[in-house]
Amino acid sequence: MINPRSQLARRPRFLVGAAAGSAMVLAVLALLLRQTPAAPSALATNPVATVKAFTVRAGTLSLQENLTGQAVPANTLTLSSPVAGTIASLPLKLGQSVSSGQVLATITDPSLTANLASAQANLAAAESKLGAVLGPLPAAQMASNQAALASAESAVTTAQNALSLLNSPDSTVSVAVRNAQQALTFEESSSSPVAVAVSNAQNALAAATGSAAVAAQEELNLAVANRTQAIQQAEATLSAATAAKTAAVATAQANLSAAQTALNKTSAAETAAATASPSSVAALQSAVTAAQAGVTAAQAAIAATTLRSPFAGIVTSLSASSGELAAPGTPLLTLVSHQLTIAATVTQAQALAAQGGQRVAWDIGSHPLPVTNPVIVPQSGKTAPLYTLIASIPSSLQLLPNQIVSGTITTQSASGLLVPASALLMGSNGHATIDVIRRGRVYPTGVRVSLSTPNRAVIGGLAAGARVVQVANPSFTAGQPVRNSGAGA
Repeated sequence: MINPRSQLARRPRFLVGAAAGSAMVLAVLALLLRQTPAAPSALATNPVATVKAFTVRAGTLSLQENLTGQAVPANTLTLSSPVAGTIASLPLKLGQSVSSGQVLATITDPSLTANLASAQANLAAAESKLGAVLGPLPAAQMASNQAALASAESAVTTAQNALSLLNSPDSTVSVAVRNAQQALTFEESSSSPVAVAVSNAQNALAAATGSAAVAAQEELNLAVANRTQAIQQAEATLSAATAAKTAAVATAQANLSAAQTALNKTSAAETAAATASPSSVAALQSAVTAAQAGVTAAQAAIAATTLRSPFAGIVTSLSASSGELAAPGTPLLTLVSHQLTIAATVTQAQALAAQGGQRVAWDIGSHPLPVTNPVIVPQSGKTAPLYTLIASIPSSLQLLPNQIVSGTITTQSASGLLVPASALLMGSNGHATIDVIRRGRVYPTGVRVSLSTPNRAVIGGLAAGARVVQVANPSFTAGQPVRNSGAGA
């Protein structure tokens, strides 16, 4: 069937082509004009549709999800004693601010000093043997050896005196054990307050009748429990005092043994005639190197008893005080940093998006704060896989600990041509059909969909600037005429 609109639309071009005024052409034109009465059936089959047109533009589409985070300290540290010894100093208060590198505590361990003296004696002996092989010792070396011998002798004397003092009945640890034993004996006696309370409660129960007997029984139960607790506390104090004395005596004995060993080695090095074949020089040199390493290790062990803050922060708890005995691993204090981070619980998909470089931003102040290289930590004991996203923030931001912060994470992003989602007739596997407008007619065209939301989509397969129907119509056929209502973008 001949479409009169299309014939009439081509008529001006046909007339231009017939400028010569051929009679044949005029006859054909007259014939076409006579056929125009058949036009109404053609318009009824392919009517002109009114649509809203949209101009395709290049752009980026992102899918975002909301996050809720909390400002928490970037670092939390529980500082413990590295060795067994006495807390020589812990000059801190709860809530006190400390700077990075500040001394927080010092631990005194006499065995470490003895170890250093022994290591230095070993080094002096090794150097002396090597010097005897290589040649006569210089006067300065001889004087150094003699000084080392005198120092070793003094260390033995000091260690012997320390051990004798600990074993004496007037030593601090002996007095502590004696006081604890007396306290336990008193609590177990019938004259202690808790024992008297039990006796009084028993007498009251014997004299009580009726409801008063019930109350008297409760008073007796409470008095018995109090006495049991008091005896247990006294036993625990005695046990701790005994253990402290045992540990102190063992340390003193170890110090004496180490000092005696150092003295023996130094004395042997000083008096023995060191002779060695040239083949043994390398072994003697290795012995010197090993002895030097021993001195370095002993010095490092002593340095480790001075505990410094690794960051600027606040003391949030104190678990010990100066003068107390500490075993290895005994907690001393807890420190949290001034520097804050934002921590948020995220799903596995959000964690993967953040690790893949997608944008995370927190709404702090007047502008979103972008996050770079967040730390992702799996959470244990959860039914669904959850993760903690930790993001550093500038120290200039005025946030309070535990402050709640809102943010967003981009889970997906794609660049391409932006169109309304309503313009697409979705197919399968990311394929869709869109109605493209060209010269007043619509042509359904296949495109690829990279990403879509309820409102917009990113597609490929068209050129920027193309005009499409804003709301897809599955009944459109190729070449159907359309009229733009002018309300589209």
